[in-house]
Amino acid sequence: MKRRKWISLLLSGALILTTLPTTALAEGTETEADAWVQVESVSEEVPVEEETNAGVEEQEERIEEIGEEKIEAEEAAVAESVGENGTEVPAENPVEKPVEATIETQEANSESDSEEEPEEIVEIKEEETAEEAPEEEIPEENPENTSEEVPAETEQESIPTEESLNLEKSVTALAANYALTTLKSPGIAVQAGTSVSYYDENGKEQTAVCNDVITQENIESYETLTTGWYAVEGTVTGNTRIKVEGTVNLILKDGCSFTVNDGIEVNEGNALTIWGQQKGNGELKAQDVGTYCAGIGGGYGKSGGNITVVGGNIIVTAYSAGAGIGGGAYGNGGMITIKGGEIEAEGGEAGAGIGGGGYGNGGTITITGGKIKAKGINGGAGIGGGRQGAGGTIKIQGGNIYASIRDGWVANGDFAIGAGMNGSGGSLSIKDSVVITRGKINEYNKDTWSGMIFENTETDGIVYGTPTLSQEFTLESTRNLLIPENTSLQGTAKLINEGHIYVQGTLAEPVSGNVYYPLTIVDGTAEGSDVSTYKNQLYGRADGMITLSGTNIPAGQVIGSWTCSDDTVTVTNSTFTMPAKALTFTPNYLTAVTYWDPVSQKNETAVCNVEGNVILTKNNSAKYKTLKDGWYAIEGNIAARKIWRITIEGDVNLILKDDCTFSVVQGISVNQGNTLTIWGQQEGNGALTVSSPAGLNAGIGGDNGETAGKIKINGGNISVKGGANAAGIGGGNGGGGGTIIITGGKVNAEGGINATGIGGGNGKGRANIRIRGGIVYASVKANQEQQVAIGGGLQSELGITRITNSIVITSGKINESDKDTWSGMIFEDSETDGIVYGNPTLSQEFTLEAKQNLLIPENTSLQGTANLTNSGNIYVSGTLAESVRGSGDVHYALTVTGGTAGGDVSTYKDQLYGKTGGSVTLNATNVPVGQAAGWSCSDDTVTIANDAFTMPARKLTVTAQYTNAPSYTVTIPASVELGNTAEIQAENVNVVSGSQLVVRLSDADGWKLKTPEGAEQLYTIKNGESIVAEDDAVLTVAGGTANNSGTVSLDFAPDGEPKYAGVYTGTVMFNVSVETASNP
Repeated sequence: MKRRKWISLLLSGALILTTLPTTALAEGTETEADAWVQVESVSEEVPVEEETNAGVEEQEERIEEIGEEKIEAEEAAVAESVGENGTEVPAENPVEKPVEATIETQEANSESDSEEEPEEIVEIKEEETAEEAPEEEIPEENPENTSEEVPAETEQESIPTEESLNLEKSVTALAANYALTTLKSPGIAVQAGTSVSYYDENGKEQTAVCNDVITQENIESYETLTTGWYAVEGTVTGNTRIKVEGTVNLILKDGCSFTVNDGIEVNEGNALTIWGQQKGNGELKAQDVGTYCAGIGGGYGKSGGNITVVGGNIIVTAYSAGAGIGGGAYGNGGMITIKGGEIEAEGGEAGAGIGGGGYGNGGTITITGGKIKAKGINGGAGIGGGRQGAGGTIKIQGGNIYASIRDGWVANGDFAIGAGMNGSGGSLSIKDSVVITRGKINEYNKDTWSGMIFENTETDGIVYGTPTLSQEFTLESTRNLLIPENTSLQGTAKLINEGHIYVQGTLAEPVSGNVYYPLTIVDGTAEGSDVSTYKNQLYGRADGMITLSGTNIPAGQVIGSWTCSDDTVTVTNSTFTMPAKALTFTPNYLTAVTYWDPVSQKNETAVCNVEGNVILTKNNSAKYKTLKDGWYAIEGNIAARKIWRITIEGDVNLILKDDCTFSVVQGISVNQGNTLTIWGQQEGNGALTVSSPAGLNAGIGGDNGETAGKIKINGGNISVKGGANAAGIGGGNGGGGGTIIITGGKVNAEGGINATGIGGGNGKGRANIRIRGGIVYASVKANQEQQVAIGGGLQSELGITRITNSIVITSGKINESDKDTWSGMIFEDSETDGIVYGNPTLSQEFTLEAKQNLLIPENTSLQGTANLTNSGNIYVSGTLAESVRGSGDVHYALTVTGGTAGGDVSTYKDQLYGKTGGSVTLNATNVPVGQAAGWSCSDDTVTIANDAFTMPARKLTVTAQYTNAPSYTVTIPASVELGNTAEIQAENVNVVSGSQLVVRLSDADGWKLKTPEGAEQLYTIKNGESIVAEDDAVLTVAGGTANNSGTVSLDFAPDGEPKYAGVYTGTVMFNVSVETASNP
């Protein structure tokens, strides 16, 4: 009876299904296989009538009466298609799996019963009625005729038995054969499932009919997800661990945020697949996971089930030894498959990020796509085993993976991918993936790896094998990627390069950004911003400009050219554009000559033995009356034929090698349109001499009637004379001076009659002259006062003459049109007296001879004086930047106010100077009467004592300072007798104007004399007719007159006769003082 009641309930469910259109149950249709019907409870506001149960009972009785025999017949037919082990044997025309149903009541405890029901069910939820459903009608947990026992760990999933399969077939047959009327009840509503789209691993849109859409309103009813499809919509937070039973598919709708506090439990024997939609931004957070459980996966002591992620954003954090995704504590990882989506999984203490829980193996982990960040904690691998667990079977066949462990475990050498700490075993394959780890990778099968792998580093990756990128990856600016020899990287259209890629192997397709290829430079190196050294290999950036330079160049040779392994690469001036391939360069050496560049202040080299460039010697110079474009060097002592005038055609560089002499009597023709540049070597003593050109030609420059071309002198000793009416260096007769640039060397140029030393010839002699360095002597013929030594020729425009950082000595004037720009040491029309202009820096050694004086005026300075030897006298009113060597004297401007100076002083060009280190004495002049002179100095470090001091190496101003110092002599008689006269004299009185010398008298006894016995006698003092009172002035001498004097006579008379005989004596005090003169 109990079995029959259970059958009745199933049949009741089947009858309800018959209310669907017949097409929904038709054999072989898509609708039947995919259709879902959910019969939900009606709202509590609708009363439940008793007829509801009565109707159900009528249907049960009807089934029992009419269908029992039919059922037995169907059971027999079904039994034929079932094997001995209770599994179904396929038929030629199989019947579609029927839609199944269970009946749950709110009061009946059907949870355990429903676990026994087959998968893919239709739930009939019924409002609580007045009469409680009979307990005997709830199916047993384990029917007696179940063909095999359910394992303890997988009891949530029912395994169909032969009998249950027969019953299902019977119910289906009845439902198909009897079109019963629709069961309607005020307490039961029927609606179809919800269709929801999702995207599969191939990026194709699919549709599923879901059991339900999970929202915040219904989340509390989902402590368990049973077999079927579910979707999550909106923002949903569940505070209870969700348990997966059976095979569950979960769709994360775009924009949803599903937070499951305490995680999702998927134990072994159950399956969870997570899908995303088009945007893929649906989010699932499994967090605050309970003790020893996986974030998504096994519970405590349980291995993970079959967990698959195809889409969505999954963020999982486990605690207390559970894996992020995989096994709980002591549980293995189970079957984990990741095909897409973005995943961040962090294990709990000792658990893997993805894989085994603490002390559990990694299980089987397959990754074919997606972006994964997995972190193991305290002994668990990022991907693989938990602490002490084996790595399991790990297959990384696509996607971008970042696996990490904590720093302390990194230092301990534990694995980010593979076995957990102290674990061993497992297998790992990598193909077509990007793998970045913080921690080592277990090197199982390393020789088979094929991917872009950053092992235990976030900055330096290596390509293994020949991977094809299947998913977009950005190489960040801080990252480098090496493609070694014998490897290749395919699918690079998916690679966004913001970092640096170093290619030794093959990069199948072009990649933008910084991509470098190996460079091998034999006996040399490469320079420039497009050159990089990575892991001891030199690379050049594709499309970058790279300059080659030699190392270990043989003495006397230079690199004339480079041979490249790729003959399509062109090297110009040692520079080339790097192609997207490896290159090797080998230098080709040529014999070279060094020369000194006064601008860069270093030796340079030139090739003088190929392509028309020659080295002139005594044996071959006869061949070279004309020098054409190229480099030429003078070696040894060479004298050109006396009748020859050497002609320059094109751009010619001439090197005067040290110790050579090159004598050219008729000079060198450099007419307009041509250029001659003369260089010296480091010693600078190679000499070129032009002694007496015939006709009207310049020594170096234009021929008769010709304007000179460009003449540049950078070194050597050049001594040149011009012909009649022609410049020493510059224009011929009637020709302009062209452009003359002197940067170094020693140049001595003398013009012919009516012509300048350096500049233009007579007539049209305008010149553009730049003297930028070196020592230049320029002169004109005697008695040519109207001709300048440097500038334009006689009767011509002067042109431009600019002087910087040079020493110029002339006998004759210099064109002063640009004088305000001069900056040099210039002895204009004087061999003895020079002046510093501007703020020049000497770049060439110069000796100031004993007969020469050099003035450094105020507001000028002389730099580079380490090159200056002083044998003469330097007078400094401006600044001498450094000390000067030599036996000559350096004098600094000295100004004495209120006096004169003697000793080591001299006057030059109306300025007083003190010799550095000399002793200078001071003498005050015009000292006011009654005062004395002291001295103050502009430099408070200078001490003046006894009107003398030592002159420092700087300008000084000393000033007399006056103080009052009155002097005088006053003569007073030692004694005087009453009745006599006493004379008081003041001589050599020197007191300041406005003051006076005053002599006053006083007597402490009031003009009284006394005897020893005490008798007194009064007396009177008269100054002329005036009686002198106590403290009266008796003598005044005015100040302001040197050595003034004054005299006064005083009469001393008794005041009456003495009363007593005896000797009377007394004391008169004479007080002398200098006082301010009173107004008259």
